[in-house]
Parts: sequence; structure tokens; C-alpha cells
Amino acid sequence: MSDFRQQLEDLMEKIPGYKGYAQREYRRDADRELRQAIAEAFSSQVERLSRVQDRLLSQGDFATMEVLDKVITRLQHLSDRLRTATYGYTGFFDRVKQFDDAELRRLYEFDLQLAKGVEKLGDLIAQFGLGAQARERAHALLNTIDELHHIFDRRSHLVETLGEGEGAEEEPNETPPPHHPTPSDEA
Repeated sequence: MSDFRQQLEDLMEKIPGYKGYAQREYRRDADRELRQAIAEAFSSQVERLSRVQDRLLSQGDFATMEVLDKVITRLQHLSDRLRTATYGYTGFFDRVKQFDDAELRRLYEFDLQLAKGVEKLGDLIAQFGLGAQARERAHALLNTIDELHHIFDRRSHLVETLGEGEGAEEEPNETPPPHHPTPSDEA
């Protein structure tokens, strides 16, 4: 069966335009699978945060729970954005001849930052304590999630403007979003 598959692939490569089409399809699939994996990882962090919230409820720490509600909502929203962006990125891959390796590298750098964001959130959740420290951690989580939304916004901008002369300067390490004050900032 391996020979048949190879023969079929050889034949398809001879069909004008098919090779570019197939490459776009593979890129779409890889892009979708990567974003789905990152979205699932963020969803697993939502589940961890729900367990932390239950622990805070049993301790009577309602102020931190309120911040964690915002954290969970924003994180779930990010996960949903990643999941549902599949069809919105089709145009990027249709313009296969209009982007080069440097542009594709920038796209993957954004994806890498999002993937590293999962680790960062996991580390912050693992360090969760009670009392004032818990509120500070919750605010740190909120800031991190806002940074991840900002990264995804910049990734989206790159994809939407590719080939238009805009967004070419868009780099993954641009200025972060506004900072949410922590209780220690307010003191």
C-alpha cells in the first residue's frame, strides 16, 4: 500500500496547482492542530483554577475568588478564540506565494509565546497561596492572560495584513497590554 500511496502522491504533484493546494491544506491542518492543542492546554488550566477557587471558597477568601472569576472568564475566552480562529485564518494560507519563511517564522514565534504562556500560567497556579498572596497571584494571572490575548491579537493582525504591506514590522515581542493593579500596587 505504501507504493500505491507514493504513486498517488507523485501523480498529484504533476497536476498543475495541486502541490501548492496540498501544502496550503497541510499548513491549515498543522495550524489548526497547534491552536487546538494550545486551547486544550488553556482549558486544563481553567479546570485547575476552578479547583483553586473551591479551596478559596472553603477558606472564605471571597475577594480572591472575585478576581479568579475574571481570570477564569478571560482564560476561557482566550481558549475559545484559539479554537474558533480556524476558519478565519484560511486566507493566510491561500496567499501561500505572498509570504516567506521570515513571515512564517514570526507566525510560529507568536504560537511559541502562546504555548509558553500555558507553562507560565501553570507555574503561577502551582504557587497559589491564601490571603493577600492569593490576591496578588490572581492579579498576576490576570495580567498574564491579558498579555496572551495581546499576543493573539498581534498574531491575528499579522495574518490579516500579510501581503498588504502592513503588519510586516509586527514582531512577537511588542509592548505588552495595560497592567492590572495588584493589591501591593494599590498600597
